[in-house]
Amino acid sequence: MRYLAVANFEKIDDVPFFVVNLYDNTGHLADQIVVLKTTLDDAVYKLRELAFYYDITNFEVWTSDKALFKRLLTEAGMAASLKTRGETHDTYETIKQHEQLLREFHFIEPRPASRWWKKLLGVVKR
Repeated sequence: MRYLAVANFEKIDDVPFFVVNLYDNTGHLADQIVVLKTTLDDAVYKLRELAFYYDITNFEVWTSDKALFKRLLTEAGMAASLKTRGETHDTYETIKQHEQLLREFHFIEPRPASRWWKKLLGVVKR
């Protein structure tokens, strides 16, 4: 079994992050990366850095982001697969697990609570 990287762009409020979970050849979580999103080239560069650090020549990359998938198809040594959101849910779990830390580190203010029910009542009263 080869190394597997599950990579996606996740958001905290409106701030996008690039999230990677790397699983080793036994299926255990080996590493995680969570960085602010810049470009697709930077995302591929982060995956290359991870491969270099773990001395991996080729590995699988699962993503549910179509733009990232198209970019990964041009890369040698990365077997890209476009998966459903359910198959790559662990990147969402990672961003939720570290959400408070990322909010503090990147100064992301929480959004005010939505008052959708007040808007609905306003429409009903009219």
